[in-house]
Amino acid sequence: MLDQNIYNQFKLKYPLESLKAAGLREKAFQAFLAQGFPTKKEEAWKFTSLTEAKAIDWNIQFEESMLSHDEMVFVSKQLSSDFYNLVFVNGFLNKTLSDSDVPVIFSDLEENDFNVSSDMPEAKLINLARGLGFQKSVISIDKKTQLDKPLQIVHVVSAKQPTLVQPLIQIHVADQCELKLIQNTLGLTSQINQSHAFNCDLQINLGRAANVKFANLQNSNHKDYVFGRIQFSLTQDSQLTSLDLALGGKTARHYLATEFTAENATAGVYGLTLLADEQHTDHYTFIHHKIGHNDSTQHYKSILTDKAQSVFRGRVRIEQDAQKANSSQLNNNLLISKAAQATSIPQLEIYADDVKAGHGSTVGQLNKDEIFYFLSRGISEKQAVHLITHGFAKELVYKLENEVMENFVFQILENKLNEIF
Repeated sequence: MLDQNIYNQFKLKYPLESLKAAGLREKAFQAFLAQGFPTKKEEAWKFTSLTEAKAIDWNIQFEESMLSHDEMVFVSKQLSSDFYNLVFVNGFLNKTLSDSDVPVIFSDLEENDFNVSSDMPEAKLINLARGLGFQKSVISIDKKTQLDKPLQIVHVVSAKQPTLVQPLIQIHVADQCELKLIQNTLGLTSQINQSHAFNCDLQINLGRAANVKFANLQNSNHKDYVFGRIQFSLTQDSQLTSLDLALGGKTARHYLATEFTAENATAGVYGLTLLADEQHTDHYTFIHHKIGHNDSTQHYKSILTDKAQSVFRGRVRIEQDAQKANSSQLNNNLLISKAAQATSIPQLEIYADDVKAGHGSTVGQLNKDEIFYFLSRGISEKQAVHLITHGFAKELVYKLENEVMENFVFQILENKLNEIF
């Protein structure tokens, strides 16, 4: 139960060295107790309900947990030697499965970690994470620590009770450095009949002329709840390519914020949703052009079958001083069944007069002529649907422009398509 008793146990187990930070942690948890989870009464959550998640008696892990032998084997198979791997089990780093080559520093939460605007759509969830948080994982990539292959961060939960995990990871990419990163929220086969929740907070700061290629894989079990935040901060001449894939979970909410704080930065923000049964995923993107002479591109796609539902809300804000900012937004949805639903809400807030900004959205079903074309050449309808959906999705994966990352994502995508069709 997420109540005062849990908080009291937590703060005794994990006191913060800074009295100011300790006070802010208590304030954050009290705010969560007073406000609770987000509801559909809030405009930003109008199409996504956490009612079922609120009804679950969530357990909080106070200690590091060991995976069973079978779970260790399962996770190990996901850890390609093409990557450096960091594995978090129930929110704690598993040193046995993780590579020691990655410089991770664990530190207490600080005052700045509690700076969350009350009007931010995920503020209530961040208050929950901070109220029951005690440390952050910090990774700094500079000239001395640049990685020669992609980094994969894997999150898994193994517990007999419904468990909520809330890791905070901060990554700083120094000037003129590169990072290729995958965050993989993975469901264990041993936990397939158990509900768990991920409230992850990933913050990535790009230095001058830094280049980041990032893929977020939400590949959790069908009873899991996934929410949280991914936040990018771009400076002068920095470049970001982000691909956000929602492939699992009962209810998922992906909040992805990108802010431009200097000129000549570029962000390509892409997303793909592939859902079946009664799964629900909500992508909320916020592109904030604080400064002008920057370019942002958004392109999100969804493939939905059965009674699955997807929501895409793309918010772009261009401030008055952000002249010469360019921003484009596109959302395409492919409905395989008549019961599937896709909702698209573009939001443009433009306060500058010399900018380029546009948006578009499409919702369609499989083309009967395309299906007939495949059937006429001896290809079954099932195979035809598989080929069409794969072609619909692969365009976004190629945006990563890294063969190792692309092949890894394609294999996961292929497994998901085989599972659904």
